[in-house]
Amino acid sequence: MGTNHTTGLPGLLSDIAALLGGLPLDVLPDLHNLEFTYELMAGTWVVYAQLFTVGDDAERSAAVRAWATALDAEVRLDGPQPRIGGGTYQGLEVVRTLDYGTDLHIWTHIAETRDPAPAGL
Repeated sequence: MGTNHTTGLPGLLSDIAALLGGLPLDVLPDLHNLEFTYELMAGTWVVYAQLFTVGDDAERSAAVRAWATALDAEVRLDGPQPRIGGGTYQGLEVVRTLDYGTDLHIWTHIAETRDPAPAGL
């Protein structure tokens, strides 16, 4: 697979299929919302896969840890980020570097806060 954004995509998809195909997907938390982004300055792809998790922070954290174990990767915690509509969240993710420097991020939000609604609404 080359690093060119048009020739590299088929190889990237093949790499992800091979990686995921070797995992026990029937027991891992579901993924959804795959996003493929080409980082022009770095010349590499970045893939984001959001965990399909509902529940509290403990359940979301357990889902990320399950993927970290399956991918033999570490868990990362981002600092508070602003939410659209007010409030904050923290991102919890696993990052696995694939061939040619492509990073696969499997993530969820934790520690979400929302700004209170204005009085009278």
